[in-house]
Amino acid sequence: MSEVRYYKNIKMGADEKLHQRVFNEFNQLAANKNVSILILASGHAALEQRLIDNGFLNILSTDIVDNYKADNKNLIIKDLNKNFEDIKGSFDYIFAIEIIEHLENQFHFVRNVEKLMNSSTVLFITTPNINRKSLRLRFLLKNEIEFFTEKDLHGSGHINIIQDHVFKHNLELSKLTVSRETHNRSYFSKSDFKSNGIRFKVFFLLYKLISGFIPGRDKVEKIYIIKKYR
Repeated sequence: MSEVRYYKNIKMGADEKLHQRVFNEFNQLAANKNVSILILASGHAALEQRLIDNGFLNILSTDIVDNYKADNKNLIIKDLNKNFEDIKGSFDYIFAIEIIEHLENQFHFVRNVEKLMNSSTVLFITTPNINRKSLRLRFLLKNEIEFFTEKDLHGSGHINIIQDHVFKHNLELSKLTVSRETHNRSYFSKSDFKSNGIRFKVFFLLYKLISGFIPGRDKVEKIYIIKKYR
């Protein structure tokens, strides 16, 4: 995620097409424009601006610092490693985009988020997909997990690898369940192949030959859509 991406000149602290894919998933739910929305770890508020542009104005945002650049600012300064007592009520939709891997304790985070959910709340959580085929191959060859290297630790602040089975166990302990999971994009694309040189093309073709023997899907970010047990 080294390339900086923007929505209407507002920085998106997320991988390519992630905000758009999350919004598309949200949009498919045909939410009323008056629903209450909580965004945890707002960043520069690119997701808020996207929601505002589509008529959703009842938004509360949180972040550890104030970098908010969107319209209709309603921001609580909050360290999500701590308890959430200062966030009052419940929300119809909650977004936690690219934050859980930055936190000290995923179980603490989910317990606190669950308290802000009503019986019909939809929760969106995204995190790097560590089951990606190309990531598994990279670990085999270089003994490192992409997005969780020492460079990422001191750069992007990724400190917590989210394993799918552990995360789903975490949700179950809080009586939450994944209603749908999807991804934002493939790691390699046709445009990558066309735009890069011969060295990349050779690597890409070799990878395609090998990847059939590697389990998993070659998608970069996981998107979990979560609800309470009925």
